[in-house]
Amino acid sequence: MAHEISMVSGRAEVFALGGMWHGLGQVVQTAQNRKEAEVLSGTDYVVQFASVFGQAPHWAPNMMVAIPDRVMQYRTKPDGSPVYLGTVSNKFQTIQNAQAWDAMDAILGESGAAYTSAGVLRDGRRVFIQARMPGEVVIAGDGPIQKYLTLANGHDGSLAFRLYFTATRIVCQNTLSASLRDADSGVTLRHIGGDVSARVREAAGVVGRANAYFAAVAARMDALAQAKADVVDVQRFIAEVYPDHSTGIGTRKVEHSRKCQRDDVMIAYGTAPGHAEIQGTWWGAVNAVTWHEDHGKWLGSTVKVERRVEAMAFGAGNDRKQQAFDLACDFAGVTRD
Repeated sequence: MAHEISMVSGRAEVFALGGMWHGLGQVVQTAQNRKEAEVLSGTDYVVQFASVFGQAPHWAPNMMVAIPDRVMQYRTKPDGSPVYLGTVSNKFQTIQNAQAWDAMDAILGESGAAYTSAGVLRDGRRVFIQARMPGEVVIAGDGPIQKYLTLANGHDGSLAFRLYFTATRIVCQNTLSASLRDADSGVTLRHIGGDVSARVREAAGVVGRANAYFAAVAARMDALAQAKADVVDVQRFIAEVYPDHSTGIGTRKVEHSRKCQRDDVMIAYGTAPGHAEIQGTWWGAVNAVTWHEDHGKWLGSTVKVERRVEAMAFGAGNDRKQQAFDLACDFAGVTRD
């Protein structure tokens, strides 16, 4: 499989503030302004589109037939040659990278946040931008948690425009997924329907909800940190996060893999970095899953670190961390609505 991080411009199109766990691409020691971040991350390209044609049957090999309801999205290399991104509906409204930066800039202007990471994945099909918000969240009996606003966007029809809050536990660099399952956790915009550009501009208003959102999340995290967890209940919790679902060919192998995952998470519950202070609590259980998804399961793995970022930010790893937070709230009797 090709690298997830784009190399279209001749270098890794990503930057990260020094000290971030992945250390990918251009490593910087201070947070960046927009102009610097846009260039460092390689997101300073324009998505273009072209008509789509299909080749006629074999008896008319030189005839091309127009496909009017589809368009091709592409970007160009430094030498001007095209790089295919995807084929989408002719109703697809492209949200250019510059528009994404505009939305983030509007937020930074109000909050004083600064860019800490941004990059391009899959040759330009996906982009992400992350800014650290001022201030920290402090959880009882635990270390501080940094607040981030993350933007993700897709140019191939596979990902909606998303602007959402995340948090990172400093002591172990766990990237937490703890949505409140309501509109205050962020904004998601589909690329089809309505005036998408106008809605992107409106999405910048999400920062006005940041303080309320993090206060609500902190209250739930704090409640989990104070809720004692029985070992048997934690084992049940882990079994629900990593269940056996497969049937048929390969079932035994999948079941063994899931058992190993459950065992690893249980070990992380008591021994993973930064877990001593919260061991025996439901917050510790959530962080055991998070540590496993962000770090543990990749130890000794040959999977490219770029794919690890993809899984954490957009894939199953992110979904599983959210599931763990929700389940822990249920087990501990902490409201999450």
